[in-house]
Amino acid sequence: MYLTELRIEGFKSFGKPVTLTFSHNIVAIVGPNGSGKSNIAEAFRFVLGEQSMKSLRGKRGEDLIFNGGNKLPQSNRASVTAVFDNKDRIFADAFDEVAISRTVHRDGTNEYRINNTPVRHQDIIDLFARANVGATNHHIISQGEADRVLSATPEDRKEILEDGLGLRILQFRRSETEKKLKKASGNIAETEAVLRELSPRLQYLKRQVKQREKAQALREELINCYATYLSYESAFLRAEETRLNDALGVFRDEQRDVEAAIAKERKGVAALSSSDTQYRKKEASLFTKLTNIREQKSAAIRDLGRCEGAIAALENSQATLPTEETVRRHDLEELYNDMSKRCEADSVNYSALVTLFLQRLRNLIRQSCGGGEDTGKRHRELLHEQKELQEGIASLEEEEASCLLAQKELAEEKECALQSARDAEKSLFVLRTRNHEAEQKIAEATRLLEDLKDRNRRFEEELREGHALVGAAINNYKSESAPKRFADKENKEQEMRRRDIERKKIRLEEIGTGMDTEVFKEYEEITDRVTFLQQERQDLLDSITDCEQGIAVIQKEIDTRFAQGVRKVNKEFERFFKILFDGGKAKIVPEERVIEREGEDPEVRLGIAVHISLPRKRITSLNQLSGGERTLTSIALLFAISQITPPPFLVLDETDAALDEANSQRYGSMIERLAKKSQLILVTHNRETMHRAGILYGVTMNTTGSSALLSIQFDEALQVAH
Repeated sequence: MYLTELRIEGFKSFGKPVTLTFSHNIVAIVGPNGSGKSNIAEAFRFVLGEQSMKSLRGKRGEDLIFNGGNKLPQSNRASVTAVFDNKDRIFADAFDEVAISRTVHRDGTNEYRINNTPVRHQDIIDLFARANVGATNHHIISQGEADRVLSATPEDRKEILEDGLGLRILQFRRSETEKKLKKASGNIAETEAVLRELSPRLQYLKRQVKQREKAQALREELINCYATYLSYESAFLRAEETRLNDALGVFRDEQRDVEAAIAKERKGVAALSSSDTQYRKKEASLFTKLTNIREQKSAAIRDLGRCEGAIAALENSQATLPTEETVRRHDLEELYNDMSKRCEADSVNYSALVTLFLQRLRNLIRQSCGGGEDTGKRHRELLHEQKELQEGIASLEEEEASCLLAQKELAEEKECALQSARDAEKSLFVLRTRNHEAEQKIAEATRLLEDLKDRNRRFEEELREGHALVGAAINNYKSESAPKRFADKENKEQEMRRRDIERKKIRLEEIGTGMDTEVFKEYEEITDRVTFLQQERQDLLDSITDCEQGIAVIQKEIDTRFAQGVRKVNKEFERFFKILFDGGKAKIVPEERVIEREGEDPEVRLGIAVHISLPRKRITSLNQLSGGERTLTSIALLFAISQITPPPFLVLDETDAALDEANSQRYGSMIERLAKKSQLILVTHNRETMHRAGILYGVTMNTTGSSALLSIQFDEALQVAH
């Protein structure tokens, strides 16, 4: 026994809870019309998850709830529970007993439970599908639906057949696999869409990361370059500053010494300049004195000449003296002019000039007054004058020689002084040159110090820029060793280092100095996500391949089992048909139908056609069958289907209503045969059918307006009767 209990509470006409126990393979439910016995068949549909309100003979979920009666209030909900024995694990559940419940509330909401655990409607469908209780409800045939397998379309008939053959679980698996395939395809599309969306960002971040990696590598190179360059520069600045300050001190000391020497030389030069003036005065005085002496000498020589001429004339003259004693005007003017010149030329020796004047005037008078004296006296005077003139000329020549000697000595002394002056000027020039050189050295050292200050400022600026570029690592230069002496070669290398640093700085600024960890973090996250999505896409592709292969395998199994099932159903169908009709032939045949729609490709549908041949009657169509014949044919087909893969239970609601007594007996025999494989719940008025039941439930409508149950177990009744 698979179905053990059916508990109904508040469902349709059952206002009070009732429980049907199924301890026999055949259970019959009887009762007058309107008592609610068909509601039990609908309770099975309800608990199995039927969604069509039409199949449940209602319009809304509220129509399924007991609406009240005489002395009984209306119910707020309707609940049906079917309990199954699961020791044989007909359900994919670990429990030995499975209780499936469905409850509908007046607001239309439904609750599904398995062993009192809330589940979805789909879970109920899946659970029954695995137990060969399909969605077509071929195992529940309600009143008036006995021939629905004949009136159904070939496609629906095929679905009923597949359901009865137990292919529903395979179709469910195929459907689930197709859903997985569709979901995987959708997921692949979504994954690829996300990958396409992430790809530009990943490429951008990849470029950013590469740039930052390049920047990091360049930054490390720059740190090393900075360490060498700044170490050298720092040591050079300190050493050069010390050297220049020391040199500047030396140059300034040298300048002070030179300036002191220049001051001293300038005093000497000034003294020599003063003595030069004195030498010029002395030279002028000697020149004037020598000129006067020479003029006096010239005058004396002239006077001596005249005197000697007069002596000669006197000695040679024997002429008489003139009568008148006169002085010639010309002689007086000549004497005057000569003496005036002498006075102008020598303003010092007036006494000598006066003496000379008087002598010449006396001589002139004597010459003019020769008659008053005798010639002898005159001759003596002239001789005396000649002697004086000769002595005067000799004295003047001595004075001239003395002056010339004094001039020579003064010239020699002056030359010595001039040489000393030239030496002093030369020494002063040398000192000035040294001073100028010292000033140039000081200026150069000062300039170099200023340049060094500029270089030191550039060094500080380089430190700040380096700190902005590489951070605190810029201070690594302090631990680097630097040379103590600096050559031009090293300075050239330093200049090359500086240019290299500038190039690296420019490259680093072009690449970007930002070491944003968020970029690396986002890159890693997106890379991990892309890797995950790519792996997921590959998994989905593998899953799609597996699903396609699985669908192909399932479809092949469905096709194989369907073909085998058709053969087996045909065998049972013909056997049951012959039993019911006492002969004849019946079979089902797969057929294809082409459905054409305007603007669409033709659709090929596979269905099942039913072909029968009644004994002693020729028919060409199912539509030519009478109602009883249609019912018997449907029953034969349904029973044949149920023999191939028997469901756990069959609910037949007055399917025997149209049968006569002979057919009822055949129907009863078929029921007994079916009961060997499935439980049968029969809603019937047929005595033959009731006779085959092991338990008989009677449904009545009591005075409260609610359906009630009475049960008779024939086995127990027979034991009591015996």
